[in-house]
Amino acid sequence: MIDWTDCPLTIKRQCEHLGLARSVAYYLSPEIQPSIEEIAIKNAIDRIHFKEPSYGVRRIKNELRKLGFKDIGRRKIRRYMEEMDLILWGSSQQ
Repeated sequence: MIDWTDCPLTIKRQCEHLGLARSVAYYLSPEIQPSIEEIAIKNAIDRIHFKEPSYGVRRIKNELRKLGFKDIGRRKIRRYMEEMDLILWGSSQQ
């Protein structure tokens, strides 16, 4: 959209033509890196799901506790499973 090199129009003019605020042109979204704990939990969820794909959030929570992940709740597990496309958003299972 915005040409940063070799353009006769300034960034300000390009933004005006596109109907954008100049701050949008300069905004850099932060790159959020997952924590080591999150990666470990997701790997464990993936292994559990591979062994038993019929397990839902509650059973996976129980299996994670057996593996030593004590302070993790159903909502976080559900969010991770949705991010990993293991369950669909809005499914009846909680």
